[in-house]
Amino acid sequence: MRILILEDNAERRTAMLEHIADSLPMFGVLFFETSDSIISHLKRTAWHEIALISLDNDLDPVVVNGRSVDAGDGVAVARFLVEFT
Repeated sequence: MRILILEDNAERRTAMLEHIADSLPMFGVLFFETSDSIISHLKRTAWHEIALISLDNDLDPVVVNGRSVDAGDGVAVARFLVEFT
């Protein structure tokens, strides 16, 4: 089972990994920087493989092919979860 985390801040990622390693070492962790990337992963993952989903809501834009692109937010992922289930 895995913990899926939407988080773009490196310091928060590090803190989360340290806490999870201490508290929940039996779970793997996957980080995502955009709402589209975690939604894409959720679409192809069996629900029984997910232990926890953590959603950030203040994502910074990402650079794709030299252009700044909206990374989305946790609300978009929550909407997907409501509609998908």
